[in-house]
Amino acid sequence: MLLEKLNQHSKSLILISIVFTLLFLPACMPYKRSTASYLNENSPAHKQEALQSPIYDWVPRKAEQIYFFDLPHWLAWAFLGNEDDGIFGEETKLYLKEEADFEHFTYWSVIRNPLHNFTFYIIGTAYLDNDQITLFKIASDDTDFFSYKEKNKRVFVEDKTGVFFALNGLKPFLSLHLAHPFDLKTYAGWRERGNFGLKFTIEESKK
Repeated sequence: MLLEKLNQHSKSLILISIVFTLLFLPACMPYKRSTASYLNENSPAHKQEALQSPIYDWVPRKAEQIYFFDLPHWLAWAFLGNEDDGIFGEETKLYLKEEADFEHFTYWSVIRNPLHNFTFYIIGTAYLDNDQITLFKIASDDTDFFSYKEKNKRVFVEDKTGVFFALNGLKPFLSLHLAHPFDLKTYAGWRERGNFGLKFTIEESKK
C-alpha cells in the first residue's frame, strides 16, 4: 500500500513539474530577437504598449524569434500565439480601444481566435498560396462543378441557400448556407487562405 501511494504521488509530482515547466520556463528562455525590436519610431502608442507587455515573454510575437531547441516557446507560439495580428490583436483596428492586459489577451487569443497559429501554420498552410478547386456548388438557382480559381475564392453560396464543397490547397472544405426562414451559415475544413476552421451562426434572415 505504501509503495502504491508513493507511486501515485510520484506521478502527481511529475505532472505538476511538467505543467510548471511549460508555464514558467518560457519566460526564462531568451529569444533570438527581442519583441521590442518590432517597434520603430512610427509605431502607434497602442502597439508600443502591446509589444512591451510581459505576456510576450511567454508567448512569442513571431516564430522567427524562437530558437529551434526552445520547445516551451514553440508550444506557446503554436497554441496561444497569433503570428498575424498579435496576441492582443494590436495589428487590427479592433484593438484601438483596448488595453494590453491579461483580460484582453484571454479574449483575443483564447476566446475569439483560439489556436490561431496551430490552425493557420501547423495543420494549415496559410504560408502558401492556396488555389481552390470547386468540386460542387449547388444553390437554389445556380450550380457549378469542377471549376478552378487562383483568386476571389469562395467560402459560402452568398445570399442564396446552397451547399459548397471544394479543395483549398488540396484540403477539403464544406460550407452550407440556408437563407430562409433564418440566415444559417456553417462550415468545416480548410478555408481559402489555408487555415483550418469551424463556424456555425444563425441570424435573422436578410430578406
